[in-house]
Amino acid sequence: MKRKLIVIGIDAASPNLLEWMFAGGLLPNLQEIKRRGASGSLLSTRHPITPAAWTSMITGVGPGWHGLFDFRRRAPGGFALELLQGRDRDATTIWSILSAAGHSVGLFNVPMTFPPERVRGFWVSGMDTPSKHCTYTHPRYLASWLDRLTGGYAIDMESVPPSVEAAIDEALRLQKCHRQSLETLLRRYQPDAAMGVFVSTDRLQHAFWKYVDPQSPDYPTPEAVVPRQGLIKCYQDVDDLLGWLLREYVDGHGATLIIVSDHGFGPLHKDVYLNQWLMERGYLTLKGRNSDWSEETSLFAQIDWEHTTAYSFGYFGNLYLNLRGREPFGIVAPGR
Repeated sequence: MKRKLIVIGIDAASPNLLEWMFAGGLLPNLQEIKRRGASGSLLSTRHPITPAAWTSMITGVGPGWHGLFDFRRRAPGGFALELLQGRDRDATTIWSILSAAGHSVGLFNVPMTFPPERVRGFWVSGMDTPSKHCTYTHPRYLASWLDRLTGGYAIDMESVPPSVEAAIDEALRLQKCHRQSLETLLRRYQPDAAMGVFVSTDRLQHAFWKYVDPQSPDYPTPEAVVPRQGLIKCYQDVDDLLGWLLREYVDGHGATLIIVSDHGFGPLHKDVYLNQWLMERGYLTLKGRNSDWSEETSLFAQIDWEHTTAYSFGYFGNLYLNLRGREPFGIVAPGR
């Protein structure tokens, strides 16, 4: 009998937050997994951002090899920005390698996995899926099957909820939808190796981190109770799934169970405008005196490229040389 492998991703599962919940006995199954196995706080990719980190995890190589540094990139040959997807990856996934070697696999809701790849088993693409009108599952019929199973499958949270309570409700609905889908897919396909990622934890932490961070001035005010409880419920739902996996796969079939995350979490105290920094030091020059950085697309139009050696765009301060032969008006010679 083949020994099964199950990998569960909890997006933005910060070690300090998990330890706080362990201390309160809120995540008994994850705590049991930690007790029975090995654990540690690991470094994420540089930068610790979703597209780079999850792609490194499913390929085994860093961003310099797989090519996904951010959510967007400058389109080759111009200055338009385009969203990145799994199709832009320059490395083969471990799951495709396993499938080609004759193993059955399942991939569920992992970011940057659109379009789905034809593997022995199932593949449900994650957050980079443009819409449900695209083919985002393999086999293709799984899309309608998931819709019937969940009463309307959701890829991600699709809107900005109008209130704290609405955000919690939507995140918990998404969590329930993804958990039900993954459990049913695992039962139906019984893959040799599978991976599923839950993103609701990340979405709520982006909205409510200040309510769970002891260093925040909003902690622990009365207003923090509702969002903190909502985030705990989201983690507890994942923990319930882990309990099922422990019983069904680890204890029942001797499977290997791995829990991973793409990055941790923390407060945001300030922003650094790198293009302003570059301009002040003479690396970037504008046409005229307009220094409005509000739109990155208009930023490119404002730059005097003949007198610019470096520029920045993206979520984590990526720096780019105005390289001759790559940028449309590059002036920096290739080489050291």
